[in-house]
Amino acid sequence: MFAGNISRRNLIGISAAGLAATGLAGNIVMPVARASASEATADTDVQTINCSGIVVDPTTVTETIYSDLLIVGGGFAGLAAAAQAGENGLNTILIESQSVLGGNGQGVEGTFAVDSEFQKEQSIEVKKSIIMQEELGKPQWFVNGLFYKDLIQTSAENIKWATEKGAVLSGLIDNYPIGPTAGKVDTFHWWKNGAAGAGYIPFMSEYARQQGVDIRLNNRGLEFSYDEDGKVDGVYAQDAFGDIVNYKARAVILATGGFANDPKRCVRYGFDLDELELVGTPGHYGDGINMAIAGGAAEYTGVCCLKYNRIGHDFGIETFGPFWSAFCFGGAFLWLNENCERFVDEACALEVGNTISQSAPIHLQPHTICYSIFDATVYQQQKDAWKDMADEWGDDLDEQMQGLIDAGDDVWVGDTLEEAAENAGLDVDAFVSAVNEYNAACDAGEDDWFGKPVEYMAKIETAPFYITKIHPTMEGPLGGVKIDRTFRPVLDQGGVMENVFVIGLDSMMLYRDVYPMDVPGSASAECLNGGRVSANEAAKIVEEMGSIEVAAYDSSDARTNAKQVIMAISELLTTCDLGLTKDDSPATVSMDDAKFADFFNQVKAYKNVANLTLDSCVFVTTITSVLSQTARADSQQYHNHYSVQSVDMTVNGVHVTYSTGEGIVVE
Repeated sequence: MFAGNISRRNLIGISAAGLAATGLAGNIVMPVARASASEATADTDVQTINCSGIVVDPTTVTETIYSDLLIVGGGFAGLAAAAQAGENGLNTILIESQSVLGGNGQGVEGTFAVDSEFQKEQSIEVKKSIIMQEELGKPQWFVNGLFYKDLIQTSAENIKWATEKGAVLSGLIDNYPIGPTAGKVDTFHWWKNGAAGAGYIPFMSEYARQQGVDIRLNNRGLEFSYDEDGKVDGVYAQDAFGDIVNYKARAVILATGGFANDPKRCVRYGFDLDELELVGTPGHYGDGINMAIAGGAAEYTGVCCLKYNRIGHDFGIETFGPFWSAFCFGGAFLWLNENCERFVDEACALEVGNTISQSAPIHLQPHTICYSIFDATVYQQQKDAWKDMADEWGDDLDEQMQGLIDAGDDVWVGDTLEEAAENAGLDVDAFVSAVNEYNAACDAGEDDWFGKPVEYMAKIETAPFYITKIHPTMEGPLGGVKIDRTFRPVLDQGGVMENVFVIGLDSMMLYRDVYPMDVPGSASAECLNGGRVSANEAAKIVEEMGSIEVAAYDSSDARTNAKQVIMAISELLTTCDLGLTKDDSPATVSMDDAKFADFFNQVKAYKNVANLTLDSCVFVTTITSVLSQTARADSQQYHNHYSVQSVDMTVNGVHVTYSTGEGIVVE
């Protein structure tokens, strides 16, 4: 089941800092043969399919817009690129498929750095060699250590740069000691209020705007456009009004946040969509990945998916709260697949200190699920162990478990093993046999099959007996496109795309299959780094080729004028406080209402709207409150998201209406 809510990521600290010219691996060449996303829509090859289903017909392009640099995606990495590009003086456009900025970055709690001025102030020292051993050793040294070297060398400067642009840290630096696990080094710099949605996103987006970056929401990048020589010269996108727009640029940065919302690519990586629950922000369709691969880029085969164990679907139980820690982590439980076969040491995550590793063996089972079995004794032990956290969060674990039982959602109980198995729909004989075999190992004090430590072995013998179904929950995948150290995509045929960059979760080559978590915040740091490096490399391209001249805005078309006003309203709603809440939704906002005067003054002064005469304007907006979930109770935050449903206005003396159903109507 696909769901949407902002979530946490130790991760993800998703970051990356600027390393100027680190040297290209190989020669720069262009693809000889490419398949566009539109050409591949009838194909079953997920590598070249645009999951939007939109086939771009260049003859239907309604507008061609020119810039030095186009950034596709406005999350943690894309905003870093935008801020750096604006600082570099590039004529930059950023398009974002959603109505808000931030993407998965909204739930990022902190960011990695080594030798930062903030660490020095607290006398925190971190050995670089420890980072290398932990991060490279876990995936069996099958990760390029030079990516980590680049990140470590630039991390302190990057986080300093972000704070100089307005981003705000909380002052806390630690090893991310959350739940049963923690990192091994104090590299995690927590953002204000424990979330980048509060400490990074609003400040970085505002700085980018101040530097002249043109941010366009509800614009979804679809596929590359090419010049007559076969070189990428921009991106086709669908804007908020259903129009196909060709954004032409000297360089393109792809930062679309991974492929969590691309069902076909999720299936490619082994997920059962009937069981999969998404807890990251919506809108991550894999567009940047598909676009690059369609253009000849090599796929990165070491994609690491941030997936977790989950019991209960969308039942109001926090994804990463006390219930998760008490019953989803493994340990003193018996795990069986749907065939009632035991397949792993159930305490594996606790032994290696990695909350994500627990999901790996379950992912390999039929339908990517397993059944966790325990008795009344273990149930009470888990409640006692996590009582303090439950009290802190204000959760009643008994109430949450009973709610799942009553709902028939992933939890079944029986006074006998046979009754519990029957209630869960499992083969009774096979289930009882598996439990008896496990109990015998507990009596013997030795797990002959998987070597589970004896301290985690507990017989299943005291009624009532519980069976819970664990299904996969995913925040997002890390990786998709193979890149070099300047974040250029590596081509299947050798060389790189000279004027294309892939950053953030679309490339993320710090990990291979495994997300170690021993060095917290590395992924967000790589997002920051990738943004700065790619923007600096793009500046070199523009300097060599010359900046693109942008024609003055032509205000002769009434429909285009209306689009400018609506886009201005939508974008300003991401930063302006109208004093409204979800209780006011839907809300009518009028230019004649004095309390909205400041907002409309900003609209009238905004970009191309400044060239127009806005005589009247009334719009209706819906307001939703979105929870930014983290692994700390004090970091749970709600953000108001505005969505424009209709507009009635007079622009340059022409009356125009807009609604999400009817589109723009010029009278």
